[in-house]
Amino acid sequence: MPASSSTSALFGVGKRTNGHDSKGAAVGEPSTLIHDSITGGVDDLIGLTHLHEPAILHALRLRYTADIIYTSTGPILLAINPFKTMEGVYGGGLMDLYRRQGEEKLIGRGGHIKKESEFEMPTNQSILVSGESGAGKTVTTKIVLNYFAMLSRKLQEKENIANQQINGNGGASIEQQVLQSNPIVEAFGNARTMRNDNSSRFGKYINIAFTSEGKLLRASIDTYLLEKVRLIHQCRGERNFHIFYQFLASASRTEREELCLNDMTPEDFLLTNQSETYDRRDGVSDVDMHNEMVEAMQIMNFGEDTVQHLMRLIVAILFAGNMTFAADSHSSSYSESCSLEENEASLAVAKLLGVSFDKLAASLTTKVLFARGDIIHKGLDRSAAEKANEALIKSMYGAAFDFITEKINLSINAGSSDENGGASKSTGRTDIFGFETFDVNNFEQLCINYTNETLQQQFNKFVFKLEQQEYEREGILWKFIPFPDNQDVLDLIDKPRTGILQLLDEQCMVNWGSDEKFSLNLYSNCEKHSRFSAGSAQKVRKQFSVEHYAGYVEYTIENWLEKNKDQLPAASVELLESSEFELIGQIKKYVRSEGSKITTKSLGKQFSDSLKILRARIDATVPHYVRCLKPNDELAPDNFDPKQIVEQLRYCGVLEAVRVSRAGYPTRYPHDVFMSRYYMLCPNRSSDSVARPQTLDEFLKLDFPSRCAVAGLQLGQTKVFLRRDAFDFIEAIRNEKFGRNVTKISKTWRRYYVRRCYFYSLSCVIRIQCLIRKARARIKTGELMKAFKEYLRMKDASRKIARSYRNHYALNREGAELHRKKEAIIKIQGTMRGHLARRQVFFTIACIVKLQSILRMIRRRQTYERERVAIIMIQCFARMVIAKYRYEEAIRQRAATTIESVARMRFQFLRYKKQKMAATLIKVAYRQHLYQVRLLYGTFLKRYYMLGDPADFNKKKTKRDRKKKILLARHRNAIINEKRQELIRLVNKLSAETWQPGMFESFSKPKLRDAPQSSPTSVVKRVRPPPAPLPDFTPIPQSKEGYLERSLPSRYCLAGMQLCHGTVFLRPETFARLEDMRNTLVAGSSAKIQAAARRKIGVEDLKRKKAATIKIQSVLRMVFAKRQLVPMRKEFAAALIQSVWRMSATKRRVWNQYWSTQTTELSGKLLSRISNFSWHTSSAELSHNSLFAILVMK
Repeated sequence: MPASSSTSALFGVGKRTNGHDSKGAAVGEPSTLIHDSITGGVDDLIGLTHLHEPAILHALRLRYTADIIYTSTGPILLAINPFKTMEGVYGGGLMDLYRRQGEEKLIGRGGHIKKESEFEMPTNQSILVSGESGAGKTVTTKIVLNYFAMLSRKLQEKENIANQQINGNGGASIEQQVLQSNPIVEAFGNARTMRNDNSSRFGKYINIAFTSEGKLLRASIDTYLLEKVRLIHQCRGERNFHIFYQFLASASRTEREELCLNDMTPEDFLLTNQSETYDRRDGVSDVDMHNEMVEAMQIMNFGEDTVQHLMRLIVAILFAGNMTFAADSHSSSYSESCSLEENEASLAVAKLLGVSFDKLAASLTTKVLFARGDIIHKGLDRSAAEKANEALIKSMYGAAFDFITEKINLSINAGSSDENGGASKSTGRTDIFGFETFDVNNFEQLCINYTNETLQQQFNKFVFKLEQQEYEREGILWKFIPFPDNQDVLDLIDKPRTGILQLLDEQCMVNWGSDEKFSLNLYSNCEKHSRFSAGSAQKVRKQFSVEHYAGYVEYTIENWLEKNKDQLPAASVELLESSEFELIGQIKKYVRSEGSKITTKSLGKQFSDSLKILRARIDATVPHYVRCLKPNDELAPDNFDPKQIVEQLRYCGVLEAVRVSRAGYPTRYPHDVFMSRYYMLCPNRSSDSVARPQTLDEFLKLDFPSRCAVAGLQLGQTKVFLRRDAFDFIEAIRNEKFGRNVTKISKTWRRYYVRRCYFYSLSCVIRIQCLIRKARARIKTGELMKAFKEYLRMKDASRKIARSYRNHYALNREGAELHRKKEAIIKIQGTMRGHLARRQVFFTIACIVKLQSILRMIRRRQTYERERVAIIMIQCFARMVIAKYRYEEAIRQRAATTIESVARMRFQFLRYKKQKMAATLIKVAYRQHLYQVRLLYGTFLKRYYMLGDPADFNKKKTKRDRKKKILLARHRNAIINEKRQELIRLVNKLSAETWQPGMFESFSKPKLRDAPQSSPTSVVKRVRPPPAPLPDFTPIPQSKEGYLERSLPSRYCLAGMQLCHGTVFLRPETFARLEDMRNTLVAGSSAKIQAAARRKIGVEDLKRKKAATIKIQSVLRMVFAKRQLVPMRKEFAAALIQSVWRMSATKRRVWNQYWSTQTTELSGKLLSRISNFSWHTSSAELSHNSLFAILVMK
C-alpha cells in the first residue's frame, strides 16, 4: 500500500483529491454535517454551525469527556493528552482497520484506477507534531512509528515473505530497529520537567523511506539543540537526563565495583541531587526502562563493549560533577590560582577516563593561550576551574549523544535500494520542543522559540498564504481572510547584520567580546523594532523582551557568548587526546575545541542552518499537522481547563485555519481529470438534482461564476475547485450512478453465471444417474452369485451332518458315559472358580477399607497441622503486638527523658551564656577603668618609635630596600606582620624601661569562697563536685631579674600596658612616663638635626664650586688647543668654535629666561617658608630643587 494512504489512515487522517498539485494535502475527510449521534456534533470542527471560540471549546470538551481525544480541524489534527492509558485506541485491531480503510480509498474506484494512478502515486510527506511541553508529542511520534512498522509487516505477510528483511548490520528487521531507537534516544535525551515526566530536551526529525509498494526501506534521525545546561543545573521538581537514574537503579554489584560506585545512589552525586527529585510521577520504573534500553542497543548492533563503555562514561560524568577545587595557598593577590582536590571523585574520574590525576588537574586548573604562534599556560581561579569542569562535562555528554545518534543512523539507514527498481518515497516526522517561557529565559529558550516561530510561519504559509494565493492565481471568486504573519519576529532574531543571533556571532568573533557589550549593541540596533522592547530596569538587569506569536517572553543575557561558542578549552581537548579510554577516541571528533585552526560555526549559526535545512525538507513534502494540546498543568486525567485550551488554540492559529478551510475549496481537479471523472453526470442528469439557491429564477439570474460559487463549485483557469459540501454531493451522485450500473452489470453477470451453472449441473446429474444405475446392477448381480454359492455350501454341509448323525447313534453307550464325566468336571470347575472369585473379592474389600482409613488419617493429620500452625501464628502475632506496644512505650519514655535532659542542658547553657556575658562586661569595664589611655597600634608606633631600637628607624634605605618595600606593598599581610613585630619589640623595650619595683601593688591573690556544706540528713540523688580551686598567683616581683622571668603578658600588665584587638591600653602613670621620655629625647635631638642640615648644605656648596672649576679648566684647555691648531685648519676650527660659542650663548639666553620666570614663582614660595623655616624640611627641598638651593644661598 502506498505510504501516502498509510499516513492518512493514522489518527483518522484522510487525503485530498488534489490532482497534480501535491501542496494540497490536508487532514481528514469527515462529514461537515452536524449529527446528534456524533459526540460534540461533528468530527471536523469546520462543520460547526457557529464558528467561534465557545463552540469549538464546547465540542472539544464533549469529545474529551467521552474519551475521544482526536478531532480534525480542517488541515490540522487536534490531539488532547488524556494523561491516562487509552484501552483499545492503539491496538493492533484498530490499526488494521485504518490500514484496510486506506487500501479501500485507493482500490475502491473500479475501472478508473488506471486513469487516476497518474496523480495518486505516493509522494514525499511529513508529519509535523507540535505543542507545549507535556502535550504528548513524544508519544504521538511513537504511535506513528508503530503504525508504519505494522504496515510494512502486513505487506510482507501479504507477499508471503518467509523471512523478514535482514539488514547488513545484524539479525533484526528494519521495522524493529526503527522502533527500538526510541528507548535509546529517550534515555539520553529525555528528562523530567515541571510539566512533563518524559520531556524531550532536544529536537529530532525522523525520515523513513518506503519502497513503491509501501514497505519500510530505511530511516534516519537528525537531532537539534540538546539541552546540555540541564547537566549542571535543574530546578526543584525536575530531574537530569533519564540515563543517570536508570543506570544507578539497575547497576549490578560487579558493575558497581568496576566503576567505583559501591553503594552510591543519585543522592550522592551533585548532578542528580540538586532538585531533590529522584522518581517519576507517571509510575515508570527506571530499572525496566534501563533493561529496555540495553535490549534495544543489542538489537541496534551496539555491541556489549560499546554499551559498557557508554555506562562507564556516564559514571565518569557523575563523578566529575562531585570534583572540588581549593584555592592555592602560594598564589598572590593579583594572580589567583587553584588546585584540584585529590579525593574519591577526582581519582574515579581519572581512572574512568583513562588519564592520570596530574593531567586531569592540569587541564582543569590551567588555560592555554595562543599568542602569535606561541602557547602560554595560565592558572585559573576557583570559579574559572569550575566552569572548565562544567564545559568538560557538557562536551563529553554532547559528544556521546551525537555518537549514539550516528550509531543508530548507521543501523537503520543501511537498507538496500527499492526491490522493484522504482524510486523510494519518504515520510518525515518532526518532534520539536514546544514553545517555552519560564521565570528566567536564556539562550536555549530563544533558540527553541525561534524554532517554533519558523514552524509557525511554515504552517501559516501552507494553510493561509499558498491556499489563498492559488485562489487568486486561478481567478475564482474569493474574499481574502487575514492571518497572523510572524516574518518580522524571524527578522528580529536572525536577520543578517541586525538580528539577535547575528549580533551575538559578531561578539563571539572578537577576543574582547562580552555579554555587556553584546547587550549594549543589541539595545542600539534593535530598540526601534516593533517586536522588541527593553525598559530602563531591564537594561540594568541585561534583559529584553520579544513579542512572539504566543505572547511576550523576557530573556536574560547571561553567559550567552560562552553558550554560543560552545567550545571546549584547549587544555581539556589535550586531556581527551591523551586518554587511553577507547570511547573517548571515538567521540572526540564531535567535540568543538577552542583554538582550532579550522573555523567552526557558532551554536546559533549551526542551529539556524539546520533549521533552514529542516524548513526546506518540509517545503519539499506534503505536510500533515498534528497539534498536541495539554488540558491542564497538573498532568491529571479527566481535567479539562478551558482557559488553557483556548490559549493554545489561539497561538497555534487553529481558528484562522478553520475559517480558511471552511471558506476554501479543499478538493480540486485539473480540467481533464474533472471531465474524465464526472463526464457521466452531465448529459443525462436531470436539473432537479443540481444544487440551487432558493428558486430556479434566482439561480438563473446569476452569471456563470456566481452560479458556481453559490453551488460550491468554481471554475479556475487550470483547475476546478469544489467545496466540501459540493464535493460530497457530486460524489454521492456519481456513486449513485455507479451503483445503478454496478447493479445492472451484477444482475446480468449473475444470470449468466446461474444459467451456466444450471446446465453444468444438469449434465452432471445425468452422468451421475447413469453411474448409479450401473453400480446398482453390478451390486444385484453380485448378490445373486453370492446366494447361489451359499446354497451349494449348505447342501454340502447337510450331507456331512447326516453322515455324522448316523455314526453317533452307532456309538450311543460310550457317548453317555463320556457326557456324564464331562458334566462332573464342569461342576468341579465352577465350584473352584466361585471360591477363588470370592477370595479375591474379600481381599480387595479389605484393601479398600485399609486404604480409606489411611487417607482419612492423612487428611485429619493435615487439618490438625494447619490448625496448629494457625494457632502458633496467632500467638506469635499477639506476642509481637504486645512486644511492639512495650517497645513503643520504652521509646516514648526514652524520648521524654531525652527531652527533659535537652531542656535542662538548654537552661544551663543559657545561664552559662548570661554569666559569660556578664563576666565579659565586667572585664571590659574593669579594663576601661584601669587603663584610661588607649592608642591604636599604628598611632602608638608612630608616636613612640624614637624610644625603641635605633636600628628600626635609623636604618638607611638602599635602592634594593626601596624595591623590596614596593614589592611588599602589594602584600598587605607581610607589611602588617613586619609592623606588628616592630611594635612588639618597641613594647618589650618600653615595658622593661618603665617598670619599677613596687609599681601597681594591687595585684594580689583573690580569696577562695568556702563551699557550702550540705546537711547530713538531706538526701541528694546527684551530688555536684565542688568548684575547682583558683590557680596560685605568682607574687609581684621586686627585682629586675624576677620581672624578666615573667611571661610577656604578665610583664606588660606589671608595666601598666595591655595589647588587645589592635589597641594598646595604658595606665595614666605609664602614659605620663612615656610622654616625659619622648619629650626629653625630642628636645635633645633638635640641635643635632640643625647641625646635620648645615653640614649637608656645605657639602652641596663645595660640590657646586668643584663643578664650576672643572668647567673653567675645560674652557681654558679648549682655548689652548685652538692656539695650537695647524694653520691649514684654522678656518675650520674657527668656524667650529664660533658655532660652539653661539650655541652656548643661545643656551645661556634660554636659561636666563627660564630663571627669570622661575624666580618670580619661587620667590613667593621662599618668602612664605622663611617664617616657619626648619632645617629638616629645607634639606629635603634643597635636595629636590637645585634652583631653589641656589636662591637660598644667594
